[in-house]
Order: sequence, then structure tokens, then C-alpha cells
Amino acid sequence: MYWASVALLVAIGLCTALPEVWDAVVDTFAIPRYYTEWHNQLPARPLPLRKRDLERYPRAGFRLALDRHDFRLDTVAGTLTRKGFYEQPETTIAMRLSDAQLDTVYAAVMSMRLFDITMPRPPFIPYDSTQWGTRLTVRAGGTTRRLQRGESDQVVLLSRLVPDDVKRFNGLIATIDRMVRSDSAFRALPRPKVVRI
Repeated sequence: MYWASVALLVAIGLCTALPEVWDAVVDTFAIPRYYTEWHNQLPARPLPLRKRDLERYPRAGFRLALDRHDFRLDTVAGTLTRKGFYEQPETTIAMRLSDAQLDTVYAAVMSMRLFDITMPRPPFIPYDSTQWGTRLTVRAGGTTRRLQRGESDQVVLLSRLVPDDVKRFNGLIATIDRMVRSDSAFRALPRPKVVRI
């Protein structure tokens, strides 16, 4: 006990006398956080494209529906719905992704092997249309896959290592999101009004 007290006093004295020692101690404890931030910024490792996947899930029958916090895209119906907030009405317009855009999304879905993702698997939660979050329904061939990620799950992921399949999923959602938001028809829609409470 005596030697432990002496060692503690010496450590406190060193940290007080030499600020760089204190900084080194603090930085040592922050290494796991730095590693997590670094790892999460890395792109996902690419997966090789499997020819059998292209045969099982052909591009000819490829469809998707994406439900976000502010819009809902349905490529089957060819519609886009901008959601209203605070009892404001929803606005639905006709919107079709071009063949080139659908080819890009299809390639992303096939390269991430989305049809291999099983449920439930973090950060995805069981599909429930009443819950808040990002919902994606993809159909190719005779197979339909529904994935949902809760918005609170995204915050939890920032504090731990993000798996590659989650990075791929986030990249897919970001790609579709950019396509929708860059469309002139979407930009022409009235913006939801901010209601001050």
C-alpha cells in the first residue's frame, strides 16, 4: 500500500511538472476512440461480383422503394412523395429514375450482396412500416428483400466499429438520396414550412 501511494504521488508530480507527460497519458486512453473514428471513415472493402447473383436477380425485374424521413420513392408506381411535417399535407408527383440511374443502383445492390443480408442483424431492425427510420424494399427476379434501419441506430454506430455491410448500405442510401434530391422535379416541390413551437 505504501509503494502504491508513493507511485501515485510520483505520477501526479510528473504530470504536474511536465504537461507533455499528462498529454501522453490522456492520448493513450483515447487510442480506442481514435481507431474507431479512423476505421469508420475507411470505405468498405469491395466484394467480387458473382455471376450467379446476376442470373438469380436479373436487372430486368429490378425495382425498389425507399422511405426516408422526408420523402418516399417508389419506382414501381413511378412516384415520389414529399412528406409533410406538423400536419402539413404530403405532395406526390410522378418521378421515374432513368435507366442509367437504375443501372447504378442495381450495380450497387449486386456489389454489396444485399440479398444475402438476413434479418435481424445490427444495425438493421425487423421491418415495421410504423416505426421511424429508413426503409428500403428491393425486388429483383422473384426475390424481395426489406431492410430497415432506425435513426437512433445511426447514433449508436458512431461509437463503435461500423461493419462493412453497414457502410455499403449507407452508401447505397446516400446514392439514391443524391439522385432524388438532384432531380429538378423534387427541387421544384414546396419546402416544408418550419413551425415554431
